[in-house]
Amino acid sequence: MKSTGYLVTVAMVLGLAGCGSGANSVSNPGFFSFRMEDGVMIGRYNPEGFTATEVRKLLKAQCDPAVLGSYAKRSPDADGLIGFNARCRKSGRFARGSFQVEKVEGGKVVIEATGS
Repeated sequence: MKSTGYLVTVAMVLGLAGCGSGANSVSNPGFFSFRMEDGVMIGRYNPEGFTATEVRKLLKAQCDPAVLGSYAKRSPDADGLIGFNARCRKSGRFARGSFQVEKVEGGKVVIEATGS
């Protein structure tokens, strides 16, 4: 896999309905979440914490191979969050699940995934 400049840790927990830090993108700009099903990802992020380029890099890392087939974002919602949808060119690394992305100390990014 090509280095994206991020240390990405994926914690995959099978069979759980959810995991949570209690964070959300409005109160914590360095956090966002998305859902994936059959290579299609839908979510929202805070532009105060992530750039569109960073979001695209993190999303494509969930594809196999790490290539997006499409990416679209909406204008900011009333709460300032930007909605997006993306599709992997071939398939997702996981069939379906919920993903939580958070920036932590040292510029690292942690991705927690719950699904199958």
